[in-house]
Amino acid sequence: MLLPRMFRTISILVGLVVLAAIPCAHAALAPATTFSQLDDPWLGKAIFVVDRLDDYAEGEPVIPHTLRWATEQLGPEGGIVVFRRSGTITLQRKLRIAPDARNWLVAGYTAPAPGVTVIHHGWDVAGQNWSIEHIRIRPGSVAYDERNGDLNDALGITGQRHVTLSPDADFRAAHAIKNGRIVNCSFSWASDELAQLWFPPIEDIDFVNCLFTEPLHDPNLHPKPEVHGFGPIVAPDVGPVSFQRCVFANSLRRNPRLNDNSLVFIADSMLLNPGGAGIELRVAEQFRPNGTPKTPRIAHDGPFTRPHVFTATGNLFVPGPDTQPTTNLITQGEPILPESRIYVRGNWRWDRGTQTWVATDEANAWEAEKVAPFDHWASEMPVAPAGYHVLSPEQVEAELQANAGAFPHDRDATDRRLMQQLQARTGAKIQRQNDAEIDRQGRPHDADGYEILPENRWSDGDDASHAWALPDDAHDEAAVRRWLEAKRRLLSP
Repeated sequence: MLLPRMFRTISILVGLVVLAAIPCAHAALAPATTFSQLDDPWLGKAIFVVDRLDDYAEGEPVIPHTLRWATEQLGPEGGIVVFRRSGTITLQRKLRIAPDARNWLVAGYTAPAPGVTVIHHGWDVAGQNWSIEHIRIRPGSVAYDERNGDLNDALGITGQRHVTLSPDADFRAAHAIKNGRIVNCSFSWASDELAQLWFPPIEDIDFVNCLFTEPLHDPNLHPKPEVHGFGPIVAPDVGPVSFQRCVFANSLRRNPRLNDNSLVFIADSMLLNPGGAGIELRVAEQFRPNGTPKTPRIAHDGPFTRPHVFTATGNLFVPGPDTQPTTNLITQGEPILPESRIYVRGNWRWDRGTQTWVATDEANAWEAEKVAPFDHWASEMPVAPAGYHVLSPEQVEAELQANAGAFPHDRDATDRRLMQQLQARTGAKIQRQNDAEIDRQGRPHDADGYEILPENRWSDGDDASHAWALPDDAHDEAAVRRWLEAKRRLLSP
């Protein structure tokens, strides 16, 4: 498997793949470029309107116009999920988008300000040619025995075990998760990982302007005895995946964690107050201590462990009150194969003494945990979207403050708190979302610590900038495109 993937990575660099651009609010900045190729494939598909904030449990009658009802319509025919009202959606169980879903969009930005927050459970998404935009997912401290064994990640991009283990390459390709984009989403309060990409093949996935913050550090919320509270994890054999202009904050580890033979590009992002590890480079474990297989990965004829392929550039590392003295931008957990292709250049560390950004490279951005440090560096980026333009530290900070997370000009209390921590270059881990010391930003919260968002609803009318005005004909692609663009423009101040 390695040689075809490596060749594919090189082809990305030389621009054989046409990539879409994500616009940004700063006209002076180059737009983000992505691995995913999406030319609005959902246009002309059915439109599913979310106009309720409740949910239904398994076995209960379906409730039309709920978020679960809308996402359950996203099958092979695709579609667009839009939101007529803002507010908090309390899930009764994990939300799942089916593996056979194709050409779909969850357009959170169509909701009235301040948008939608989903609580109590996370999402599992799959399929091909899709995008999720401007959604907050905050599962929170739901007791483990009330989750039917669900570890309660905020977002799972999760394949199927039988696909991963299939020896048939054509079958794997047909059932791969691929060509997906997560834009301006906010993830927090997970009891395991804030995001998980697991069970390959998973290809051409991009996180742009997303916030990953405040996973829960309460050991009672996870079946393992040790404290969890992690950022994203990328499984072996997954990629290419990019994290661009994102924030990873207040996580114990996994900021994110990248396993061997994953193809990952991390750029123009900030690690704020990481605990015991920064961006982790790890080697997947083949067996559990009891001898049973542990890590599902695509079969091949070589050894179980494979090289890493990874680029980190333009990133900002900001130690905080929970950061261990040895923690650095990159954390190496196990011996890494010398044929790995790793590029770590053009990153920055905040120096509290001089109050300036200090440039870092492979030599001073690396922490090896009880193993010999890797030292076979790539001189060019081995994996990157074509034409990507790296920002300066000042541009990264300005971009994150202005554009990161859901509804950045009408942020909820959690995202506002993170932005204040970013500006002050501090941070704080939390055990549960109702910890007494959390700054609630003067906003109303319920007894469990969830913010009570206003329930605004678009009125009837013909002007998409002030009213609902959804086109009557979902198959009128031009009209639907204009409507979506009109709603998106409302995100600007």
